[in-house]
Order: sequence, then C-alpha cells, then structure tokens
Amino acid sequence: MLSSVNIPVILFLVVWGRFVTIDRRSPISLFKRDDLPCGVFHAFSGSYQMYERLSKYGNFMFGIGGVVTYKKAGVAESIVNIPLDKLLLETDSPYLTPVPNRGKRNDSSNLVYIAEKIAQVKGLSVEEVAEATFENACKLFGF
Repeated sequence: MLSSVNIPVILFLVVWGRFVTIDRRSPISLFKRDDLPCGVFHAFSGSYQMYERLSKYGNFMFGIGGVVTYKKAGVAESIVNIPLDKLLLETDSPYLTPVPNRGKRNDSSNLVYIAEKIAQVKGLSVEEVAEATFENACKLFGF
C-alpha cells in the first residue's frame, strides 16, 4: 500500500481543453483514494472546477509554475479561489519559463515572477505567498 510508506506522490496530469478525465485509464485511477496520503499535482494548469475534483483524491498540493503568468492560459483566474495552503511554487525547469523571461531556459531564479503573479491575483504580498508556499513545501516533504 502506497500510504504505508508515507512519501509524497508527484502526479502530472495532461489537460486538454481545461479538463482532465479521471477514468479507469488515468494514472490516478490506479490508486484507491485512501491510498494516496499526500502529493503534488505537478504543473497544475486546470480550472477551479478541476481543482475541486482533484482535491477529493487526498491531501494534495497544486504546483503552480510559469504558466500562471501567461495571459491566455487562464491559470491565474483558476487559482483565485484555490486556498493558498494548497499551492506550491514550481519551475518545471528547464521549461515553462514565466513572463518576462518566457522563451529562455527556466530555473529557480524565476520563482519570484510566479510568486508575484499569485500575490497579485490573490491580493497578497509576495512575502506572504513566499512564506506560505515555503511552509506548504516543508509540510509536504516532512521538513
């Protein structure tokens, strides 16, 4: 049983048209809901409705990367109502570089742009976002 080892699971779900289908063919369906102790939906780019649906699968965080800074991606609108204690900052290095460095190789120095965008859409300071997402990562990974 996965839950017996108590380590986070990192899941990447491909989103088509802002929706993900969770059925018997999707990777998450291989697990029982109570067998997923915690983890991250990596590079989350779905809608708020998708967040609600995925949050039923356990104590998961939602990794937010550079896509949140893309005007047409819709991620910024999706995260407005997602609780800050469910978000992590991600680079997805070397890909998905945030604006203003989009098109260049991504690395952790770009996390500030992701934090700034989250702060902007949630009406918070960058420091509040940085502190909360740091605490979230520490809780998830047991630090």
